Amino acid sequence: MSETSSTINLSFYQLDLNQPDTVFVNKISAIGSDSILVTNTANVSKVSLPADPQTGSATFVFDIREYGIDTLIVTYQNGARMIAEDCPFELIFSDLNYSRNDFDSIRIVNKVLLDAINEDIRVYNN
Repeated sequence: MSETSSTINLSFYQLDLNQPDTVFVNKISAIGSDSILVTNTANVSKVSLPADPQTGSATFVFDIREYGIDTLIVTYQNGARMIAEDCPFELIFSDLNYSRNDFDSIRIVNKVLLDAINEDIRVYNN
């Protein structure tokens, strides 16, 4: 049974209070994909972003009512491991980091994407 994930869990925080925050998301989209991940949603405290197994990075554009438009580029290593001979390979995303962000501050709190972890990145805004 796989414990790894291909989902990056991002949480919003208030910078000055270091407390969880909720925002109104006009739109969150992934560059290079036609999919809109979240649209016109109030009281968003967390979002799940897809890691792309074909590349070592993913770019997301956040349009948040309270803060405007921000871009986040995440980077990661992807690899595979065999769990058992009769099972398919398990995809592993590790060394999560970012190469660009337009938020006030950002913190990587978990570097390996796992199902049991519900927060990988904290985004802070004033």
